[in-house]
Amino acid sequence: MTLRVNGSASGDVFLIRADAELWLRTNRLAGTGLTNAHGVERTFNGESYVALSSLAPGVTFELDEQALELRLTAAPEMFAATRVVLQNDRPRNIEYGRASGFFLNYDALAQQGSSTSVTLEAGLNIKNALALTSYTRTSSGAIVRGLSSLTIDAPGTMVRYVVGDTIARATLLGSLPTVAGFSVGREFALDPYRLPYPLPAAAGSVSTPATADVYVNGTLVRRVQLPPGAFSLQRLPVVGGLGSVQVVVRDRVGRQQIFGGPYYFTSSLLDAGTHDFQYSVGTRREDQTDANPTYGPITGSFMHRFGVSTWLTLGARAEGDPDVVSGGPMLNLRIGRLGEIEAEGAVSGSGGVVDYAAAGSYAFTARYFTLSATAQWMGPHFATLDLAPSDDRNTLRTSGSASVTLGRASVTAFYSNNAVEPTTATPNAAVPVAFSAAETTDSPAPSSVTAERRAGLSLYLQFGPRVLTTVSAARVHSELATKGWAGFASLNILLGPRAVASIGVNQSGDGTTQGVVSVQKSLPLGTGVGYRVEAQTDSAGAQNGRAEFQWQGRHGLLSLREDSVQQQQSASAELAGSVVIAGGRLTLGRSITDGYAVVQVQDNPGVRVYVNNQLAGRTGRGGTIVVPNLLPYYANPVRIADEDIALEYQLDRTSALVAPPNRGPAVVKFGAVLFRGVSGHVVILSDGHRIVPAYGDATIDLAGKDPVTSPIGSDGAFYLENVPAGPQELRVDYRGESCRTTIDVPKDIRIAVDIGEVTCTAGQP
Repeated sequence: MTLRVNGSASGDVFLIRADAELWLRTNRLAGTGLTNAHGVERTFNGESYVALSSLAPGVTFELDEQALELRLTAAPEMFAATRVVLQNDRPRNIEYGRASGFFLNYDALAQQGSSTSVTLEAGLNIKNALALTSYTRTSSGAIVRGLSSLTIDAPGTMVRYVVGDTIARATLLGSLPTVAGFSVGREFALDPYRLPYPLPAAAGSVSTPATADVYVNGTLVRRVQLPPGAFSLQRLPVVGGLGSVQVVVRDRVGRQQIFGGPYYFTSSLLDAGTHDFQYSVGTRREDQTDANPTYGPITGSFMHRFGVSTWLTLGARAEGDPDVVSGGPMLNLRIGRLGEIEAEGAVSGSGGVVDYAAAGSYAFTARYFTLSATAQWMGPHFATLDLAPSDDRNTLRTSGSASVTLGRASVTAFYSNNAVEPTTATPNAAVPVAFSAAETTDSPAPSSVTAERRAGLSLYLQFGPRVLTTVSAARVHSELATKGWAGFASLNILLGPRAVASIGVNQSGDGTTQGVVSVQKSLPLGTGVGYRVEAQTDSAGAQNGRAEFQWQGRHGLLSLREDSVQQQQSASAELAGSVVIAGGRLTLGRSITDGYAVVQVQDNPGVRVYVNNQLAGRTGRGGTIVVPNLLPYYANPVRIADEDIALEYQLDRTSALVAPPNRGPAVVKFGAVLFRGVSGHVVILSDGHRIVPAYGDATIDLAGKDPVTSPIGSDGAFYLENVPAGPQELRVDYRGESCRTTIDVPKDIRIAVDIGEVTCTAGQP
């Protein structure tokens, strides 16, 4: 019979009619996708069959004997469920870096009128563990140690452990202490395919194969083919802010379902049940310019956030040492589709003085409109590990902006107000904030607080694909200076790939005007050059300039720079690169600042290597190149240009998806096997007669590999591929008998070689 499931053809099947029942092979039923359909089973001729009537009510059938068709009608829940991840889905063929690697970054800077400074940074990576340290010889001749640590990553739990120097996480009110000790924290980048924030999803079911079209803000972004059954579309590819998403599902019989609607997406919120944290404890590190760091008192800090729901994330942070303790709660809140709020409060205690601080921000983003506002209030003696009670601080800071985008133009209105508390403030005094009711050119009255207000407009306008203009103007009022206008205007012209020219005029609040002209070209991903030439002049007659040239090669980066500041000339030259030991090779390359790949194409120099479809360089001697700046733990597409491979080589592949560890290697080997073709003619000697073993077989057995076999032609000709060089035993099988002989395969084969006539003696197995 022809089998049809919910109207769709599913090939031919055999039915058995027995005991007034129709029986269908069980594995044939499962092959239609009806994996959840179960019924009475019976064995015929050693195979399992299921009674069609026993599948009801989930599956019903109709037999049309005239048309020779079996028609099954199945409910969607009878099919296997389908789950499709549309954004950041993990590729199946990722090659995770498991090799060990060592790198030594070097940077030598020679400046006119000063001694050369040299920095060396060494890193040893063993699987997911990275030992790192650095030393700098300053221009004064001092040897200064940089950050040193042992970092152990656990991608399965997305947790990073650090022993040694580590820097705390930033929050709205917290500090960034560097401590030498122990730190443990959540690092979502260890598994970039497990997104921590909530994304819209759509779920439903179809009875027949269907197509799902995903529209974001009215634009088709994805099309997905769905089999029958329940489906779940996860991580819909939405953009940040307010928008609309629709999933239109159409099946083969013309039925249509629509899912989705308006949404507000923000990545600052955690998904429900998700934790983000960092805990650090150790001795405070204090860095110095020309001396090794010193270490102070025991210092601790922590930050912990928890996703309560898809719209609320709560947390807390704290930090302290024997002299100060500071901390408080944190909050991230999505207000439906009206935007998001981030807030943090804090209380501190230092030297017996308790004070408080609060900070918050609001953001709303839509397709054509954005709105943001921030505010921070800090008591006159609020303290953190980086802020002493007697330090100057911004006691009150407020800012806001609103932007409207229309086509290629964007207009932004902005406002900011800063109040600064000087060190002469008396402890526990009130916080007087002075704001002028009207702007004046007179000097302000004496106050313990000074304030500066700034309000203005910015215009961004694009003319075609190559020209962008920016104009910004602001009214500035400071209680320590006269009021005035500040702003800038610039014209940027795209000259070509990575090259841009700009001309601009800046005016500061005190009326000083400055003109700037520059031409620059950024460095490519691979080898190439970059440059920047800039000239400045101001209304006071001062003229400054800078010229910089960079050459990036396969082995490093060379920078030459000339500066002219107030008629004082200064020249410098800088050379940076790395020495890498990985994959059994020592290779020179560019500086290692992230994950890297050691690409090996055996015995093939000059082969182009591409990363993300951008040229990263060519293989050097021995067919090896170090490709820096790969995203760790993420699938980076690496491929080679197979047309650069010599004709006598065969490739096992031309592309790979590699995920190196943190500042560690992924060794990517492209097997280039030398093509070794050996041809000849074989003759069997039997009782003084020459016998041509026509249509027999010639075979060479290789240790640990499949044998290489060739049929023998009517004239005794044979042809064997990829045979190792040197003596090889050849076995000839002819009419049920075998004989053996030895052939000598030349070492320098280019594509193929004819070794002439080969003889073996019958009766010598």
